[in-house]
Amino acid sequence: MSSTGRRAEPRSYFAREFAAGCFAGCAASVVGQPLDTIRIRVQTAPAALFAGPLDAATKTVRKEGVRGLFRGALPPLIGMGPKNAIGFAVQGAALRLLERSRGDHQGGAAKGGRRSAGMGNVMLAGAVAGLVQCAVIVPSDRVKIQLQVSGRAMQRSGGAAAPVVAADNSASLGAVRRCVVSLVQREGVRIGLFRGWCPTVIRQVPSSAIFFSVFEALKRVLGDGALATAAAGGCAGCAGYLCTYPLDVLKSAAMAAPPGTQPADVSMQAVAQRLRAEHGGSARWALRGLVPTLARGFVINATSFAIFEWAISSDEE
Repeated sequence: MSSTGRRAEPRSYFAREFAAGCFAGCAASVVGQPLDTIRIRVQTAPAALFAGPLDAATKTVRKEGVRGLFRGALPPLIGMGPKNAIGFAVQGAALRLLERSRGDHQGGAAKGGRRSAGMGNVMLAGAVAGLVQCAVIVPSDRVKIQLQVSGRAMQRSGGAAAPVVAADNSASLGAVRRCVVSLVQREGVRIGLFRGWCPTVIRQVPSSAIFFSVFEALKRVLGDGALATAAAGGCAGCAGYLCTYPLDVLKSAAMAAPPGTQPADVSMQAVAQRLRAEHGGSARWALRGLVPTLARGFVINATSFAIFEWAISSDEE
């Protein structure tokens, strides 16, 4: 093979992985949105508002209809495609680079070689992908969460801050646009769209490293096949969340803060202290919304990995 061919090969894999990851991410976003709405509402609501995930789901449907479960669906639909595309493509590119530095000059992550790549390299490549993903995750999650917490089921009597969109407004493209404009006008781009950056990065880097390495380990045990891929992806998603879950709660609480909230009030320490006080000084706040989070994590990652690997294998045939 010529040197030109060798240089073109990584770009070919990167493009295929990017396209497959984008398609898988969009599909997974739609499948997991109802569970994500319940997760965010349980994580961010005052402790007394919902008795648990089932209560949150019941109140949401009763007060807002089934459409309430899909509130804020558009930002992740827009953002999860690029997020997954970046995750799969960057992880694959980083893994190929690391495998070459290890001495595999054919690119151990290419084609079926992911199964023979060193697990340390798989984990490190996953961490790199998680860091890059944050550029998409933070603004899309900020807008999504603002829309998710604006529904009537989340309203309380008394002096709650005005939401960025009306509580009876569906998460249409117009609602997303108004939310973005409102956040930027009130707080600027850096705070309005990127609030929650620190807990997201601290969570996403190790979570992504665990996510990809657990998937690879399980695939080597379970073998090929759509069911094995889905099971490995779902378990990997749950493992990634479990290892960093308290940080996910802090991230959601920071992003749910209404515009105009002082930065000091949404620091990781301030949010942890407030949540601990709401739970009578216990550490139970760190597990808020864990059940719907794990359910969603399994569903969206089983879907995402199954579609991604199917798309990649179809493209290679």
